[in-house]
Amino acid sequence: MHRCGKTSGEQVLKRLTLENVGPAPEMTLQLAPRFNLFTGDNGLGKSFLLDVAWWALTRRWPQEVNPRMISGLPARLSLHDAREIPSIVTHHAGAVPVLHASAGVRRAVALAYVLTWARSEHQLAVEQTGRRSARRAIVLFDEVESHLHPRWQRSMLKSLQEAGSAIFAGVDFQYLVSTHSPLVLASAEPWFDAEKDAWFDIDLVGDPPRVQLQRRPYVPLGTAGHWLTSEAFDLATDRGSVEAEEAVLRAREVLREPEPGLDAVMEVDDGLRRTLPELDPFWVRWNAFLEQCGGDP
Repeated sequence: MHRCGKTSGEQVLKRLTLENVGPAPEMTLQLAPRFNLFTGDNGLGKSFLLDVAWWALTRRWPQEVNPRMISGLPARLSLHDAREIPSIVTHHAGAVPVLHASAGVRRAVALAYVLTWARSEHQLAVEQTGRRSARRAIVLFDEVESHLHPRWQRSMLKSLQEAGSAIFAGVDFQYLVSTHSPLVLASAEPWFDAEKDAWFDIDLVGDPPRVQLQRRPYVPLGTAGHWLTSEAFDLATDRGSVEAEEAVLRAREVLREPEPGLDAVMEVDDGLRRTLPELDPFWVRWNAFLEQCGGDP
């Protein structure tokens, strides 16, 4: 494993190389200076890569860090509980103690707390050591979309940038972020810059299968559905259910047959009508084909 830094103590993670550790015999990452997005199926090593990045930067594993972090104005939970619990003021429920907030809200609060705490601790260290303030900072964020409504998922990467700029004025951030969300990847389309940002995808390849990490070209795809069927998530279709996807794939096979029998066509048609909604665009192609075969759309 390698850790690389800039001159004058300005730290940036440029490269990670792993050999005979983790899910693959070897992994090498040439990291971008701003956003580094990681995708891949569960269990292929995204979280492990972020753990290794943390170790490369701090020589400590994340499990050694105290995970209990809270933020906000203090409030009492009950007359029998004397603890001052931070709270969040909401439009719909007034002041809500953080412990009673939703998992998504607690995660957002924890992120804001970590950034604010890091800034405070850094400023204290600068004052005590006489060193200049850092001009770079690195954020590692595993599964950035966890517990978040789709509306929040679309804005999370942008919010990370804005929060970092607001709390750390004049500091350039490098982010290492893993995600399972097509909305998170799609949300980067307006500002993704191949000179500053990178997308890394982890897949199983070959026979027998082995884990492979690739830096893929980031090409805007427009919709979350298109991202679902991209190399990031590898779904065959963007249908919501496995049953609907299987029905469409079977229908595509029949469409490719030179002379499909009417019985086979009607069997596939029955599967489609049981699983696909009326507004699915596949019906336009299928109904025309069904009529050609002598069926009744």
